[in-house]
Amino acid sequence: MFRKDSDFDGDGKADFAITRNVGGLKYWWIWQTTDGQRVIHWGVNFDQRAASDYDGDGKTDLAIWRSGAPGYYWIKGSQAGIIIFPWGTSGDAPVTY
Repeated sequence: MFRKDSDFDGDGKADFAITRNVGGLKYWWIWQTTDGQRVIHWGVNFDQRAASDYDGDGKTDLAIWRSGAPGYYWIKGSQAGIIIFPWGTSGDAPVTY
């Protein structure tokens, strides 16, 4: 089954992606089937990955969950900007499918 939270370039195919903590920061290495590799700094070492298509544009948005306030942070793929969604409480964990 195709997982929508793995298609970072919107071509309908899953892309390879990993995150790595480097010097207290979270880096994303994404190998897109149409655009090749890109490396993006998004988050800090204790953030949890929460990537999914939050804006419905068919592309996976980079997102992290930060325990406590404010909660979710994501980069909108179809529009410029960073969205902060204050939801949840300390000790919660993100769930994406």
